[in-house]
Amino acid sequence: MNRKEKISAYLRSKSYIPLVPQELAVLLDVPKEDMTEFENILDELVEDGIAVKTKKGRIMPSAAQNLITGTFQGSERGFGFVISDQSEKDVFIPADFINGAMNGDIVLIKVMSEGSDEKRPEGKVLKVKERANKEIVCTINKRFKGLEAIADNKKIWHRIKIPYGKSMGAKKGEKVVVEITSYPTESKSAEGKVIEIIGKADTPETARRSVMITYGLPEDFPENVLKEAEAIPETVPESALNDRRDLRDKIIFTIDGADAKDLDDAVSLETDKDGNYLLGVHIADVTHYVKEGSAINAEAIKRGTSVYLAGSVVPMLPRRLSNGICSLNGGVDRLTLSVEMTVNPQGEIISHDIFESVINTTERMTYDDIFALLSGDEKLAERYKNILPTVKNMKNLADIFRSRRMKNGSIDFNFPETKIIFDEDGNVTDIKKYEYTIANIIIEEFMLAANRTVAEHFYWLETPFVYRNHEQPSEEKLIPFLNLCSIFNILVKEKAENIHPKTLQLILEKVKGSTLEPIIANTMLRSMMKARYSTDNLGHFGLNEKYYCHFTSPIRRLADLAIHRIIKSYLHGKNKDYSDFASLAVKNATDMEIIAEEAENLSKKIITAQFMYDYVGEEFEATIVSITQSAFFVELNNSVQGRVALSDLHDYYVYNENTYSLVSGSKEYKMGDRVNVVLVRSDKISGEIDFIPSDEI
Repeated sequence: MNRKEKISAYLRSKSYIPLVPQELAVLLDVPKEDMTEFENILDELVEDGIAVKTKKGRIMPSAAQNLITGTFQGSERGFGFVISDQSEKDVFIPADFINGAMNGDIVLIKVMSEGSDEKRPEGKVLKVKERANKEIVCTINKRFKGLEAIADNKKIWHRIKIPYGKSMGAKKGEKVVVEITSYPTESKSAEGKVIEIIGKADTPETARRSVMITYGLPEDFPENVLKEAEAIPETVPESALNDRRDLRDKIIFTIDGADAKDLDDAVSLETDKDGNYLLGVHIADVTHYVKEGSAINAEAIKRGTSVYLAGSVVPMLPRRLSNGICSLNGGVDRLTLSVEMTVNPQGEIISHDIFESVINTTERMTYDDIFALLSGDEKLAERYKNILPTVKNMKNLADIFRSRRMKNGSIDFNFPETKIIFDEDGNVTDIKKYEYTIANIIIEEFMLAANRTVAEHFYWLETPFVYRNHEQPSEEKLIPFLNLCSIFNILVKEKAENIHPKTLQLILEKVKGSTLEPIIANTMLRSMMKARYSTDNLGHFGLNEKYYCHFTSPIRRLADLAIHRIIKSYLHGKNKDYSDFASLAVKNATDMEIIAEEAENLSKKIITAQFMYDYVGEEFEATIVSITQSAFFVELNNSVQGRVALSDLHDYYVYNENTYSLVSGSKEYKMGDRVNVVLVRSDKISGEIDFIPSDEI
């Protein structure tokens, strides 16, 4: 405990009474020569909101005056919450007591009421200590005199005045980046200047750029990174093949989406005389090209992951690598890290080998082609007759793996994904549910097998490593889900605190194919802990695995690249201590994974709304997938989701929290109901989509 922490602890002790700094220094035996440092520490404690100085100069703990420092989280309705380690609950901040705070700001607040079990404590913002928003993506709007900017992020509801001469000529409806020059106060609105005009607000390209700027995603690679990438050969030299296992004569192929360009993984499959399967998973050897200490490596660490926005990708590595020499493109030599597993007919991996290799993929296959082959397409069967027996064998092994995994209790959510179809000009032509077929299952099962094999291998070596953990869900999160199950007569005997993944898998099997499936699956997923990276192995609850990692996508994930570096050190007998690098990879990969997920979801949401805008006024069939006190949410057959606000309905509906339903007299809306709805609003800027039931029109 350092000096600042000791002073803070003493101020919070029960024996402490308010003292002036000189008295406090005497009591704590502060040497005369340390008085300046001591007084600076007291000033820091006051600045941090841990202590306050009274009018008479006495120092007292802020808790005595109910002062808390935390992060302000705004709501589009004008109020907010403060999240702080100093409070067990989030503190509600009414709209009248925001005091100019904006979403993400670090604030000092006074707690005015302590709250109860049913109600949050309430407070008011005394001071904004640190501003979170310097540059904001906005849409230009006309005001009585001049222009104003409205933030895309609805949690920042403040209108930003753009003074004359500070607009760069931006017009109403254009998307811009605004630099805040004067922050809001209780009596004055925010002011700012336009520093970039992104473009017309309702186009896919503007949506992409806006999302990138909002989440700080880099548009281009630095010059030194591109220069390093240019120096890397486009083909594999013979000198790189030394001490590698040569697999170029084997039938090895990739299976990916038709539009994929960064091909991380390839697979092979043979059988031995004992009837065992010899499964090979061959992963791009990215670390052969991305060296420690290089500019490319530093940029990969910074980016943490590739981000897949609707219709485009922000890659972790320069495209010369991600789409070129690292990508396992068809018919060319590529360096790989291979995991070969011997699997018995029951699906048990009875032995394995991990080694450096070189491959030359026989074919570049798509999911659609594999599905068509297995469905009996005669034309494709002739075209791919050299690999057809292998493909059929792969299906058999994938079925065995999957059956074994389900029997062991692995949870399979099987969410239908949304696929956005673009034309050559980048315009959206269709939105539909992505077809998940046996082809996807083959790759999923083989990658799962490789990931758990590698994780277990290095766990027992007791070497620094990066695990993908998924902890058991908390009782607090599971109880509402189990209550929902009981409403739909799905009985669960186990208690929330010791529930087994097998129980949750059986629940999903019961509702599979019914209108309840998306409701139960989505609610179950929300009750789960979020999977995360760690240098400690805690197991994977959802997969019901003791050991798991991400090894199979080093082109697009930092965690996988870190694991490859550790594996290669082990293979070459260097036994280098990668503890620091593993910890750094865990932090950056975890942080960037969250940002990437939010950016990808927002991108998809906005572009979906832009596409649906042309269908305003049309009627659709939908399923109710969620219900709250103020709205219910529906999903169309093409997977598009939207809101039905109760304020738009004729009757007054009461939310029944016991049955998750909305009731008005004899009318009732409940989860799983099929309803016909009319699209009444599709906001091409925010991505919000609103419907009204057809019989309410």
